[in-house]
Amino acid sequence: MLFTLPVLDGAGLRHMLLVKEGDNITDAVEAFCIRHNISNYYDDDAAARDFAKRVHDLASEKHNATKGRAVLLEIPVNLVDGRLVSLRVREGEQHDLFSVVRDFIEAYAVNAGMFDSLVNELDKRLPTALLFQPVTVGDRTFNLRITAPDPKDIEKTILSFALLHGIDKAYVPELRQRVLSKLHPGVLAAPPRPLEA
Repeated sequence: MLFTLPVLDGAGLRHMLLVKEGDNITDAVEAFCIRHNISNYYDDDAAARDFAKRVHDLASEKHNATKGRAVLLEIPVNLVDGRLVSLRVREGEQHDLFSVVRDFIEAYAVNAGMFDSLVNELDKRLPTALLFQPVTVGDRTFNLRITAPDPKDIEKTILSFALLHGIDKAYVPELRQRVLSKLHPGVLAAPPRPLEA
């Protein structure tokens, strides 16, 4: 699975657009919209066409953003129907394993009873966290998973999280300093500034 995009149809039902490696975005979105009666691309009204275009635009953005992020972890999952699929965690997603697994379970219709097992397996295989830094984005709070003490590694981790969640990059040095202050209690931290490249 490359990425998923949850979509509510006109009747209020939630469906998961699943885009796999090598899928053509336009074809995947059109098939999804037709299957879930969002748009038939033939004789529907302007609102349906506009919404289908919005789904396509968001899927294209998510595709471009996802392709640029490295895969940190991949585990094979055997599905009930015999298929073997990969559950991947990309850079920036390690801070929200619950959403990664929730989307995977919904996209592949995996038994919800597997949720905790999959989250625990991902958590076990990721590098051990030195620190979890709470970060609020909108109405959600994430626990930034910091696995290395080096300021450059910390900044890279924070930057990938910021880019994934639409946080202004100017906030990254401030958050880096907060993390470093927690890693080194009792140390006086200078005001934040960007690291030299």
